[in-house]
Amino acid sequence: MLANAELGYIWNQGSAMTPEQELMGGLKIAGTAGLFICLVLAALALTGQVPL
Repeated sequence: MLANAELGYIWNQGSAMTPEQELMGGLKIAGTAGLFICLVLAALALTGQVPL
């Protein structure tokens, strides 16, 4: 029960972020996902799985 209460508190704190903080968080997530996709594509290209 304590974990649920803590998660709820953190969630409520997170929803009170300013638009700038939300934007930066979104950019950070998108940047991380984009970097991961690039690394996967680079690995496939190096192994000859993807004709570039």
